[in-house]
Amino acid sequence: MKANIKYFNHAVVCVVFLLMHPNTSAKDTNGFRHDFVSKSWDTTDKICVICHAPHNTTLSWPLWDYSITKSAYTLYVIRAEYAERNRPEGTSKLCLSCHDGTVGVDAYGGTDGSPVQATDASGNTKEYITIRSPDHPISILYSGETANVGLLKNPIITTVQLANSEVPVTVTAGMLSPAHKVECATCHDVHKTALSDEEEDNYGLLIMKTADGQLCLSCHQK
Repeated sequence: MKANIKYFNHAVVCVVFLLMHPNTSAKDTNGFRHDFVSKSWDTTDKICVICHAPHNTTLSWPLWDYSITKSAYTLYVIRAEYAERNRPEGTSKLCLSCHDGTVGVDAYGGTDGSPVQATDASGNTKEYITIRSPDHPISILYSGETANVGLLKNPIITTVQLANSEVPVTVTAGMLSPAHKVECATCHDVHKTALSDEEEDNYGLLIMKTADGQLCLSCHQK
């Protein structure tokens, strides 16, 4: 009976997940960087549950099961007048919950998780985890109206060939949030369903290759 209940729970989670991401399957995610089943801290034995769960989640969308960062960030500021509103939001804040080093990797299912201490490549304590100003701006509006003709392409009419798409799509449809903003997911595929294993190691979960500036030139003029 217990085995049947476990199977049922697993099935429910996967069905919900697939309804939210019709182009994603557990098989696609299996073995990639966001498959934590083999980690000692993952006690679920389920690929999707660390981030998503069908009940009692942190956010109603996307059924988020992981703790959310409460950090304040210093982001890249394109113009001085954008400084106050240039703050991470939406899915980018979900990404930063893991990647700013302030939330324990096992902080899922309503638990606080283990204490964490971010370190740099040399093992030294890293104090600048929330300083993102050297990084590409996120949570910024990118529309046909805001595109600077001399710097950025018009995302409404510019088409790109994403790795997970059979046909070209516009930048707006394929790379921007519903609010027409640049977020982490603009460049990164969190479920890693598109590029091959070899490319996975080389392209950091990117939605397309970077050779010849392919990804950068999706939005930027030369």
